[in-house]
Amino acid sequence: LFAVLGADGTPLALTDSRNAAIANAIENDLVPVSVH
Repeated sequence: LFAVLGADGTPLALTDSRNAAIANAIENDLVPVSVH
């Protein structure tokens, strides 16, 4: 499960695909980073 969150923590996307999460982040003018 992958989540894309805005800088303020607002959820932008939730997906089961890493590639889809990265694509969504880029579409929202965000820089993808991995957080564990």
